[in-house]
Amino acid sequence: MTKKLNIRYFLPAITSKQMRKINELSEWHQRHIRSLFERSDYSFSEYLADNNAEDLGKFCEKLYGMGVDFAPCIETSIVGWKETESESTDGQPGREYFILVE
Repeated sequence: MTKKLNIRYFLPAITSKQMRKINELSEWHQRHIRSLFERSDYSFSEYLADNNAEDLGKFCEKLYGMGVDFAPCIETSIVGWKETESESTDGQPGREYFILVE
């Protein structure tokens, strides 16, 4: 589970101007994600069919006819990370992730 941290705790030297710009970037990112979903014509049912789950795709279409659908999560989150000691043998550092909130 990703921990939530206050953005001012994660970036203690952040200015009000930088915080406003981060908020503006979040709004733009949210619009970008929505536009990707709105412009995509690759349905979930088609995805299921392409992955040999045609029966589930047909059931999904029946559910849609009854007013039930699956919505992707399109909420933008600001994510921070810090490098940690790696558990792998390749020598690359690991990362611990945080959702940054105000």
